[in-house]
Amino acid sequence: VTLGGGHSATAIALAEYFRWRNHVSRTAAMYRCAAIGYGAVIGLAVLAMSMANEWRLLAWLPIVAIGAHAAYRQKEIVMMYALHIVLVVQILLASIACNLSYVEICALAAWLPFVGFGAVSVLMRAANRATAKTKTWWRFGVACALTFGSFALLSDQNYLMRSAGWLAAVVAMYVLVYVVRRAALLYAGNMMSVMLATLLCAWRGVSFNWALVVIAAFGLIGFYGAGWLYRLWRGTGRVWNAMLASSLTVACSAGLLASLSSDVAIVAGAAVILVGAGAVFSVQSYEMKRLEFAECGVVIAMLGAQRLLYVALPDTHALVYTHLWALVAAALYAGYYACKRPIESMCHLVTLLCLVTIPGLAAAFIDGGWYQLLFLVEHAAVVIMGVATARKLTSIWGAVGVTVAILYMLREFQALLNITIGLLVLAAVIFAIVRANHKKRI
Repeated sequence: VTLGGGHSATAIALAEYFRWRNHVSRTAAMYRCAAIGYGAVIGLAVLAMSMANEWRLLAWLPIVAIGAHAAYRQKEIVMMYALHIVLVVQILLASIACNLSYVEICALAAWLPFVGFGAVSVLMRAANRATAKTKTWWRFGVACALTFGSFALLSDQNYLMRSAGWLAAVVAMYVLVYVVRRAALLYAGNMMSVMLATLLCAWRGVSFNWALVVIAAFGLIGFYGAGWLYRLWRGTGRVWNAMLASSLTVACSAGLLASLSSDVAIVAGAAVILVGAGAVFSVQSYEMKRLEFAECGVVIAMLGAQRLLYVALPDTHALVYTHLWALVAAALYAGYYACKRPIESMCHLVTLLCLVTIPGLAAAFIDGGWYQLLFLVEHAAVVIMGVATARKLTSIWGAVGVTVAILYMLREFQALLNITIGLLVLAAVIFAIVRANHKKRI
């Protein structure tokens, strides 16, 4: 401590004296270089020697003084970074002297340089003294927050301190996004926020499935809400697109994973979040005039609703699920048809007919009974809808289904009632088709 203090005081005093005598004196520069060189040697000796942590902390203070003087007098930016490194080492030595744990040291080393160096940069800008050296302060503060925050995240100690250290990294990333104006970094910041939410759930002892529900809700409400506020303030742009994409990605992925649980409450929460994500998709579809977003939203919402139905009522027949998907296909068909998009509407019409016919036919063959009558009634309704909408494909498809149902019923004499009903329905369908064609000719 004595050697370092005496050396730093002597070297700084001589450098300032010769600089006072001659502003361009090479002697002053020589003394500054000597101070830096000897200071580095003494600093390495301090770190390598076996001594008490308190003495090591005191012995490092002259090195800080040398670095501060050199950074103040030298115009090279590299000296500023050297000063930052010396200050960070001082913070680490102080943390070790206080007998802090590893994760506490990482959290402290993440927050102190980030806040302190950032404050220096802000004050220099406020005093109209912003130079190239000013940027080094906030840059190194952000680098320390990201580095030591990552070290805290990778540790296996207290979840609270890990969250505190990682929070510094998250805040630093968003500050970096604000300064450099890069939307690509915003995606990284959002993912880091999701990891922070995971750490907080682990700290509170939340189970894995409930943590997925919390993460999905955080992604849907937090990211979409922040993006919506930014949109009110600055309008649409890359930031809004990044927040919207992050919101839907996190909500859908975490919500779908949470829906795989067998707990009704967890599945219900996941279903609500998926329905919310579907609503967001629908809003974007209305604003952007693109039905593809609405289609994605309806599919995601239906997945959550059907998973909830399966967990709450596990004995539900498979036809209920297929008919729900048929309703979705019918709604999408109507939407594409109203928008005059024939290719997409035809694809969804075929999907609708397949969802009505194939599962119903399988149930009629396997279970029999009322499912045969249901198959007949459904395809009679398909014929009527085809005649009403002048869709030949729908009319032919329904007529074939009715014919197959009646022929299958004729194989048993006990199904006389079903046969009679089928013949009456077929007669009504044929009469409706003939009458519709007659009106068209007139």
